[in-house]
Amino acid sequence: MDGLPRLVPCCDDAQQRSENSGGAGQYLNVGVRKDRRMSGSAVAISVATILSSARVQASRTERRPCEFKQCHGEAAHADWPQRDNGAACGADPMKMPRIAFAVLAMLVLIAPRGKAQLPRRVASDLILTTPTSVDAGPDGTLVVADFAQPAIHFLARDGKVKWSKTSKGVGPGDVLRPYRAVHGDTTLLVYDFSARDFSRFTRDGMFLKRFHLSVAMTNIDDIVAIGDSLVVVLGTTRHTGHENAAMHVFSSDGRHLRSFGELAAANDRSKLSISGTGTLARTPRNTLLYTRKGPFQLLEYTAGGKLVKSIPPPASILAVADSIVRVETNSEGRERLVSRSQVIRFPLRAIPLSFGYTLAGVSDRGVIRWWIHSPSGHWRIFPLPRDLSPSSWNSVTCELAALRTGDDDEPALIMIDLLAALQPTQSTRARCKR
Repeated sequence: MDGLPRLVPCCDDAQQRSENSGGAGQYLNVGVRKDRRMSGSAVAISVATILSSARVQASRTERRPCEFKQCHGEAAHADWPQRDNGAACGADPMKMPRIAFAVLAMLVLIAPRGKAQLPRRVASDLILTTPTSVDAGPDGTLVVADFAQPAIHFLARDGKVKWSKTSKGVGPGDVLRPYRAVHGDTTLLVYDFSARDFSRFTRDGMFLKRFHLSVAMTNIDDIVAIGDSLVVVLGTTRHTGHENAAMHVFSSDGRHLRSFGELAAANDRSKLSISGTGTLARTPRNTLLYTRKGPFQLLEYTAGGKLVKSIPPPASILAVADSIVRVETNSEGRERLVSRSQVIRFPLRAIPLSFGYTLAGVSDRGVIRWWIHSPSGHWRIFPLPRDLSPSSWNSVTCELAALRTGDDDEPALIMIDLLAALQPTQSTRARCKR
């Protein structure tokens, strides 16, 4: 495994799966203070957040103890940690009262036309095990990477599954551990963590080619495809001359072109392959939004390496990236990694939205908060159910694609309408197609 540790703690955006208490109530309280004229849809989302938190808290109190391995989030190794599904794990005993459904239904009905509605599940017949990424394409289609299944799922704009591809071997088109799957202009690009290579597919699911990168990476946190000709990788390498860079640009066949952007600061650089250096996303302008994990920075670059702008983050976090993990040695001299996500603050994923807005999240000692940054330069708190992990922005439907990753429900793909939050003009609203 090229020196990578066997266990990787929950870090970056997957930390939303960490348990915390009172987070939902804090979202709602802050939201009400910021804007007392909440629309029916905003209240509905906040109520859904509270109910989600209540369900998790009740199941945590009532069910018998359930053993978890070190990380039940987005780990980066082939031995994916799984939840213990033994007899010790009881089902969630709490049944949501009928009044809750009545309240939610009423709020949906009274929400003004064109405003955001409750998060909706799409592809409900799709069975997901450990989804690691969702990416929306320029035509509104979605591609999902499911690490442990292993499978790649391609969905139409309306959320219906067009095709799914599972892998059982190492033949052409097989992806043993799909860690990231993204859209190009006309093709799909999938990174296989197990084989450390990339596979390219047509949008019909036909395998085109497999390639390796000419510069070996010790860790890959994220990938972005710029058209069908460029692949941008966020991660670490020991290659001389590029070891301090965070972003690495390759041609469509894996030939290295350039590296740029400063890696996250770390006390021990080797731990960046555990904690990660941050996240990477493509903006509607085909630029790159780099969320630097330590210190917390939001930096927009061109694929040529030019810094376009720096967005002041919603919270000041000066801690180095590797402070999220600690290495402990037991009495037998064996080392183990311990996550410190419940005692420190660290940034999550930042996602460029339409109309000049940006969504960014922070884990504050286990409590997850999300903000929306407006074109005028202001941040405002945005309530999201605590079991949702935002992954990508669908610029065609103007919806946020997220993974529901709560401990008490099976993973699911959720779409969240953000039109009410973004408040576009009538002309820009017309660009959103449902």
